[in-house]
Amino acid sequence: MTTTQIPWRRGLIVLAVGSAMALTGCTDDAGPGGETTSVPPTNEPSTVATTNAPEPDPADFISQEEAIRIALEQAQLTEDKVVNLRVRERSDDGVTEYEVDFDYGNFDYDYDINAITGEIRDIDIDPIHETEE
Repeated sequence: MTTTQIPWRRGLIVLAVGSAMALTGCTDDAGPGGETTSVPPTNEPSTVATTNAPEPDPADFISQEEAIRIALEQAQLTEDKVVNLRVRERSDDGVTEYEVDFDYGNFDYDYDINAITGEIRDIDIDPIHETEE
């Protein structure tokens, strides 16, 4: 090993250790005289937010009939022209929604509609594949 490689390697090691400390949040908390500081405990309640959001009130939901109307209107169809119409309520990513499915022609339509706002969250239109027997 040559002497010119040692400073380069030492610098690389210092860089790697410093990067690791920065990524993991390690810091030097010592004050100017080497003393460390800490926050004294309090008897105050914590103000940390929780992820337990209140359940949505079903009274705020649009009706299943309204969800059907929204989906059919977007597809430019009427209820008498579709077959296999079905609606179910579900939760997706914490959002209550109606899944409205129906078939028209050779296609299966699948709409996810926000149960509170009526916003269309997702649309899937897939060809229906007939099974051969």
